[in-house]
Amino acid sequence: MPATRHQVLPPSGDAAMNATILIVAREPSVRSVTRRILERQSFRTLEACNVQEAIAVFHAHSREVQGAILDLGMPEAGADQVAGEFRRAQPALPILFTGSHGEDASSKWVKPGPTTGFLPTPFGLDALAEKADDLFGDLADPAR
Repeated sequence: MPATRHQVLPPSGDAAMNATILIVAREPSVRSVTRRILERQSFRTLEACNVQEAIAVFHAHSREVQGAILDLGMPEAGADQVAGEFRRAQPALPILFTGSHGEDASSKWVKPGPTTGFLPTPFGLDALAEKADDLFGDLADPAR
């Protein structure tokens, strides 16, 4: 198993890392791009590729995880299971869901609010950076 999944990654630049965001996506390329964008915005990252790993990583790092990005396209309604587990443990945890417009309508967890965001796929790097800043920005910069 790659080291990037279960440990907090070091910064890619000189930025002081602050909040930790758990990235849950099936595709390694999606996790990699998402991680790079978040690190540029001064976030630490953890990664998981499926439901079981997401829940295990979340519980192993529950004191560190302050936000999550969750792919709604996981098989067998996996995103709903993961979101439910996250919300039971941390009701105010900011979660950015990604997926098609049909997937956001089918998830009971994707509801407008200050701790929930949705980014339709496919998305551009700027759109991801903007959504991450909107939802997680206050976590990374306590002076905001």
